[in-house]
Amino acid sequence: MHGRWQVFKGKSNDSSQLLFSVKKSSMIQSGTKSKLVVFLANNKDENMCDFRVIITGNESSCTIYARESPTVVAEMQNNMGFNVRINPNVDSAFIVALLMIIMEDSKKLMSKTAKMAMQGVATAIQGGL
Repeated sequence: MHGRWQVFKGKSNDSSQLLFSVKKSSMIQSGTKSKLVVFLANNKDENMCDFRVIITGNESSCTIYARESPTVVAEMQNNMGFNVRINPNVDSAFIVALLMIIMEDSKKLMSKTAKMAMQGVATAIQGGL
């Protein structure tokens, strides 16, 4: 699925074993921030997200909020080191799974950007010959 991830219990991909899904929602403020919304498996309607993730700074930092509230459940900063703060009573495995999705998506974005840059360099070199 494009822009959507599903996380299952164990090695299953059976819908009865779905734990949560993550959907890329939008870009905020001229592309400097992006938003992911998280739906727990029992949230079938998806009218309101169960968690939201705001990613900033070229995907080097993110804050995870409960629903649409200002309540922060976890934060991650990746500035010359990797720092994660998870609030008490929050499932750390859930947060780590979210961070893995963010990092994987970031790698794809960086790879795509690098590929485009290399194509631009190759075009510039060919044009200069």
